[in-house]
Amino acid sequence: MSSFVPDPLDDFPPPLGEEPNHPEHPQDPGEANLDISEMLQVVVNNPLDDTLPPLSEEPSQPEHPHDQEETHLNGIQCVAITACIDDFPQAIRATDLTLGLQRIPAGFHVTVQADGAEWQTGRKPVHVDQTVVEWNEHILLSSEPSSKVRVSVYASFELGPMLGHGELLRTFEISVGELLVRSGKSHLEQRRSDEHEALVLRPLTPLTSGDMQTLVLKTDAGHRLLARYRRTQNSRDLDQSIRHFERPSDLCPIDHPCRPAALCNLANAKFVSCQANGTYLDLDIPISLFQDAVDLRFTGHPDRPVTQLYLAIALLSRFAQRGFQTDADAAEELLCDVLDICHVNSHVYRAALLAIEMSALHPAGSIDANDLGQERPVVSMLPLSPDELARRAQWCLRRDDPRILDEVISLHYDALGYYSTAHAQRAHLLCNLGSMLLTRFERRGNSQDLDKAIALQREALALRPVGHPDRSASLFNLATGFSSRFEHRGNSQDLDEAIVLGREVLALLPVGHPYRSASFSNLGIHLSTRFKHRGKDQDLDEAISLQRKGLSLHLIGHPDRATSLNNLAIGLFFRFERRGNGQDLDEAIVLYREALALLPREGLALHPVGHSDRSASLNNLAMGLSLRFKHRGNDQDLDEAIMLQREALALRPVSDPDRSMSFGNLGSLLSTRFKHRGNDQDLDEAIMLQREALALLPDDHPDRPFSLNNLGNHLSTSFGHRGNVPDLNESIESYRCALTLLTQDDPGQSMIHLSLATVYVLFHQAGLDGTGQDTDSLNAAMHHFKAASNVVSGGLLSRLRASVHWIAHAEQHMHGTELEAYATSMQLLDAYMSATASVSSRHNATKFFPPTLTVNAASRALRSGDVCRAVELLEQGRTLIWTQIARFRTPIDTLQERGDHAETLMMKFRYLSSLLDKPPAKDSEGTRRVDVEAEATRYRRLVEDWNTTVEEIRKVKGFSRFLLPPLFLDLQDAARDGPIIVLIASKLSCAAIIVLHQEPPVSVELTINVENLGRLVIALQQTVEKEAGPQETQAKLIETLRKLSLPVSFAAIGQNHPPGHKFPLTCVEPELDLIHFACHGTQNFVEPFKSAFLMRDQLLQLLDISQMDLSRHEFAFLSACETAVGDFNTPDEVIHLAAGLQFSGVKSVVGTLWKVNDSTVQRLVEAFYKNFCGDGKMNSKRAARALHKAVQSLACDKDVPLDQRIVFMHIGL
Repeated sequence: MSSFVPDPLDDFPPPLGEEPNHPEHPQDPGEANLDISEMLQVVVNNPLDDTLPPLSEEPSQPEHPHDQEETHLNGIQCVAITACIDDFPQAIRATDLTLGLQRIPAGFHVTVQADGAEWQTGRKPVHVDQTVVEWNEHILLSSEPSSKVRVSVYASFELGPMLGHGELLRTFEISVGELLVRSGKSHLEQRRSDEHEALVLRPLTPLTSGDMQTLVLKTDAGHRLLARYRRTQNSRDLDQSIRHFERPSDLCPIDHPCRPAALCNLANAKFVSCQANGTYLDLDIPISLFQDAVDLRFTGHPDRPVTQLYLAIALLSRFAQRGFQTDADAAEELLCDVLDICHVNSHVYRAALLAIEMSALHPAGSIDANDLGQERPVVSMLPLSPDELARRAQWCLRRDDPRILDEVISLHYDALGYYSTAHAQRAHLLCNLGSMLLTRFERRGNSQDLDKAIALQREALALRPVGHPDRSASLFNLATGFSSRFEHRGNSQDLDEAIVLGREVLALLPVGHPYRSASFSNLGIHLSTRFKHRGKDQDLDEAISLQRKGLSLHLIGHPDRATSLNNLAIGLFFRFERRGNGQDLDEAIVLYREALALLPREGLALHPVGHSDRSASLNNLAMGLSLRFKHRGNDQDLDEAIMLQREALALRPVSDPDRSMSFGNLGSLLSTRFKHRGNDQDLDEAIMLQREALALLPDDHPDRPFSLNNLGNHLSTSFGHRGNVPDLNESIESYRCALTLLTQDDPGQSMIHLSLATVYVLFHQAGLDGTGQDTDSLNAAMHHFKAASNVVSGGLLSRLRASVHWIAHAEQHMHGTELEAYATSMQLLDAYMSATASVSSRHNATKFFPPTLTVNAASRALRSGDVCRAVELLEQGRTLIWTQIARFRTPIDTLQERGDHAETLMMKFRYLSSLLDKPPAKDSEGTRRVDVEAEATRYRRLVEDWNTTVEEIRKVKGFSRFLLPPLFLDLQDAARDGPIIVLIASKLSCAAIIVLHQEPPVSVELTINVENLGRLVIALQQTVEKEAGPQETQAKLIETLRKLSLPVSFAAIGQNHPPGHKFPLTCVEPELDLIHFACHGTQNFVEPFKSAFLMRDQLLQLLDISQMDLSRHEFAFLSACETAVGDFNTPDEVIHLAAGLQFSGVKSVVGTLWKVNDSTVQRLVEAFYKNFCGDGKMNSKRAARALHKAVQSLACDKDVPLDQRIVFMHIGL
């Protein structure tokens, strides 16, 4: 089962929108799960021919029939003798004797051979639901323990006078001694009287008539050869069978009691020959013979109904070929007679019903001779045994032969119509028939087959309640059917049900079960599919975890290893697109390569050229390389991807359901190459291929929206290159159509909205609105940018990237939604970072987005005249990492005063916050990837629960803004002790905002611009770091500082720090409210949370400090190198040691901007403390002023270089 699986576009679209990459559908290792089991206990196993030839082929066989003593069985039957030794065995029992018979028996009998004599029981008729036949007739046996007893079971086709024994079903030998052991007796007792003489079977009297002996021998040989023909399809056996049956019909005169039996045997063999050889003109012969037999069996004869049945079947066959209505009418009359006479539970009655149904389904001329194949069940009306049907099913599924598949499905339908709901084998037949119908649907696409397959699997499951040993197989098959129907129709209920069933399957299969790995894989596939259509991260994480477990059970050499590799790689592929972790993409490509090139033990490639799965592996590897090219730009990846995709397409014939996917994927790759190299042939071929892909997808196919999106992308690219307006119009129409085909929760909406937005921008830039104002298209573009940013199922990363594009185009065209775009982007960035457990990974995440996002947003607010909003945006966007950590330590005690529900929410918030505030375990190099993924999944689920709890708290009265960004009125209170000045430097403007306590804020435009400011900052850094003489360095430093001088001073806004952890700093005396570090310090620019004080015993890292509670300490002086240096790539985060101390509760901190020279700054430190504690009291609010005075007091001290006087900075109160 394979399907076009859309991949939701590279979430970082280029100007015209990227095409989605389509990895092959996850491969289902158990899609045709035939339900084959040990259905019956085998007492005596006779060998079966293990090779099953095609239904139309006739393999060569020996000319002569097997020896009479050799028996071949269709199916598994059980025969047992129960001996209660007082001269007589008590009973002979046989089970499921009708299984595998191709002719309706009148009854069954047993022959027993011992000491040269032969006994025969009476003929016992069997009803449809009767599985056990028992003969209680007594047979005298020898008292000698070593004496052999041979038991044979026959099907007889007459209740009246019969010829020979009938068709041999089972034969075996057992000694009298073995019978004694089984019966628990130690010896045989002598018969005490002749009172039971009448109950004892007499030995059969040998035939004295030569003709009669010939009749019996020829008839038995005919039955044996016909039975072997049905098993081997050797036409020589059929021809010899007819010759053997002709002899008795010639020898029996018209008044002979066995003549009707002889005629029926010959007619049956002739009819089989007509069907096997396609000589339907010869049907007149068997019909004439059956008619003669009916005439000889008068009304009331026990064998008349079955003879009427055979005659009716032959007439229906002739009617189907020649269209003689008289044949159909005569057959109907005969069948009605049979139904009137026979018991409803008899085989003859059931066969007559089936014949009527088949005649209604196949009117005259509707049956092709080739469709009838060999001997159809219509001949005998008895089905093959369930085991034989299962073997045929397995065999035909290995061959892509539509005729054979139809034939075996028909055989299963016949068997299903024969076995009632109560029959033990019905569930097996239902499962196997459902699997084959699903296979036929996958090969031909008839939706009726799919619906019927699901209905059959439902019925099978109903017959296997909880506790049934085969329930897991039915659950497995039904889940596969639902999954397939979802893929072709997109009904989410089908997918949900498949997942529920898959979970139950997995729960029923213990560790070590051979199908457990397939269950891991299939459930993972279902979850991965649901993720692609709904965007739930939990589904994706669980799918990857399940696929890893499945792969761990498929070691190197396992035939399903390539499938498991492929399925795991697809999950990693999608997770990379979702979250952007390059490790996922690299691992996916490695797995794809192994899946393509994997070698088994014997050294033959599992996926050689021509292998059915090779095209899938080629496709998947190509898509992985394509995605890596888009993110890393290696041309070799793109060229290899195109080569692989061309090979994948070449391996897919016209009828392949995945051919559309190969067309689309190759087109996307060629379009990508055109954008990078500009070859027009690539673009033209891309459009042509995408049109072919779309043409292969019906209107209701779930992949059609993505194919339309791809076509729109190629056409918009063509417009941008050639300016052809019809291309642009068709592109817009393709996107619109695609959008209407998606469900409300489909994550693909984000991709198509983004594509529409991009093409509307093109439309606007080309001046094609037609209104003269050029605003309609622009408004439409911003609408779709906004929609793409708000598709929740699309994932945070995709939404965040869409919002960044929204900002870029809104800025470029000065659109009114620009400020809204900034606010949306900042909110999404906050949410995206919060889902990551490690603070280092959060910091890394910020590097992939504009570092000036916050100041640009504030500048835009200032341009619009909204100074208060500018301050709010600055507070919302700065120090996101510190803010997220602080949220978990927010005091919430007052919530418990709002009632029991509020108190419960408070306790839940505290519990979840405590779990999230714990630093993640440090991953050593030996940590397994699966363990790292499990911890990341656990953290994301905790974050989801925490967010849900916060939303509930906001519903409580008085807590509506709980943990939301503060409003300006809240921030304004920080200026109660004096004005606060905030500097903004962005590409839009450089300004200062003066925040007053009870007055509106004031914005002051600065004369410098951000480009000059950046150059001066670099100059300052270079001057400080340059190794030159003191005088030379000082002069350059003064010059640079003069250029940097601004007309206003500024202060930083402090952060409220609630109490958290209770771990004290071990390097500081606990009774002091002052912390002073005089040591070496270092700033780690790659992983800033690893910045540290170099203590004597060990490093004191910033991450450790952030976990401490230092709220009782008023002040900290950091006389160490680089304690207040942030990361220039993330200026709004200020991740350094001084900020860490302030975050942990220290109200006022003095840190350093670069390296400190102890010998030269000692006087500055002394001057600081004289001003800080001059009256004997320490007040943290004096720190900033004390530092300022200390620097001024040393202005004339030539022994203290300027760079060391200005190395210190103050943050806090």
